[in-house]
Amino acid sequence: PICLASQLSAKADMLNGLTGGTLITSVSFRNISGRACVLSGTPLLIPLGRRHEALAHRAARLDGDFGRASPVVLMPKVADPAFLPISVSALDPSGDTGCQTSPVDISYWRVELPGGHGSVIADARPFRISTCEGKLRSGAITPT
Repeated sequence: PICLASQLSAKADMLNGLTGGTLITSVSFRNISGRACVLSGTPLLIPLGRRHEALAHRAARLDGDFGRASPVVLMPKVADPAFLPISVSALDPSGDTGCQTSPVDISYWRVELPGGHGSVIADARPFRISTCEGKLRSGAITPT
């Protein structure tokens, strides 16, 4: 059966920096129920502030291998068998950093599961993003 949000816990993974002002992270999922379920597709990722309010952002989908959905069977209580890749770039596609808004802190990620199967919240290990610079990219559910 398809995983429901009530069967899952989620956590943010280590934040890494790349050249050109890009940060990468991911959200890992664990099946906390007593029976196996399948997680697949491309969820909607929403950054949240410390009061769980949705933060304005520019979203884009990851492409390449991270954009290819692959169903993952989550066995009960197995540590983090699936993840959602996330990339945050500090520059817009033209390389211009002319945006003048103040950055905001992302405190949590809300992951809305494909097919309307609910949403899970993961602590984002706070980091900053501008609401008009760069892009927040997320991919498809991927096996670890």
